[in-house]
Amino acid sequence: MLREELSASLRETLVAQIAHLGSRDAAVCWAEKALAAKNSLTAIDAKLVEDAFEERLSVFSSADAEQGTTGKINNASTQRNELSEDGPKKGDRAHPKRISSAPGMVERQKRQRNKAHLLHVAQQPCLICARKPADPHHLRFMQARALGLKVSDEFTVPLCRTHHREAHHSGDERAWWQKGGIDAAKIARNLWEKTRGAGKRAQARGSAAKANEPIGSTEPAVVAIPAP
Repeated sequence: MLREELSASLRETLVAQIAHLGSRDAAVCWAEKALAAKNSLTAIDAKLVEDAFEERLSVFSSADAEQGTTGKINNASTQRNELSEDGPKKGDRAHPKRISSAPGMVERQKRQRNKAHLLHVAQQPCLICARKPADPHHLRFMQARALGLKVSDEFTVPLCRTHHREAHHSGDERAWWQKGGIDAAKIARNLWEKTRGAGKRAQARGSAAKANEPIGSTEPAVVAIPAP
């Protein structure tokens, strides 16, 4: 890990490069080359670079969504024209074509975000020293690393600020937890299930209360008549 001065200088260089990225493909190529440099930064500088990259990606996502909608409309129009010109003749059996996925395409792991769950984790004591308050620490080894994207919020455990920094600086976080004899992944799953269960119960109570609400009052309205 670089010293603070060198880390800050490299951070500014990476942030400037991110600002000049012109497309999602360019961003992906840049991320593959810059990942090693980002990992050499201090935890604070690395977080700033990740935030800048994620913000830049959001710009491309909005543009891609708009372009994708236009493309679907154009494709649907083209398909209708092809069917009208080269439609199946009477007596012919239609054989749907099988569409195979392109080689090298890997399904992205879903990364869930839940602010209520992070708040619940922060209210728990630190797993190392039982100190409060705690930070919601994301277990980086639970999902494939991606520049600008944290792991899913379901892989979050409470750590005090001191042990939070220690976990980030450990290098091999999985070994760091094993050394302490703590199954952090199991604890994260239990916390996630507890939050989800509470959310489902609250939703069920709200639905039941709404179903029991009277449609309208049957009592006659009382009109005040002024004294003569």
